[in-house]
Amino acid sequence: MIDGTLQSVLDNIENFNNTLRVELYSVISNKMKKSGINKKGLHILRHTFVRDLVSKNINLQGISSVT
Repeated sequence: MIDGTLQSVLDNIENFNNTLRVELYSVISNKMKKSGINKKGLHILRHTFVRDLVSKNINLQGISSVT
């Protein structure tokens, strides 16, 4: 059983993490729009990252361990 103080700390960490995630998403989305990237969602960045690694002849096993 978790006491009230510890639960409060855990709740604050969870709220902070959620807030940080939302703010980070917002910042990146705005930068994408300003850069002329019209795709929805941040998943496109993952594809771009992987495409760049493949173009640099990084082996697929190495890429899959990072992504």
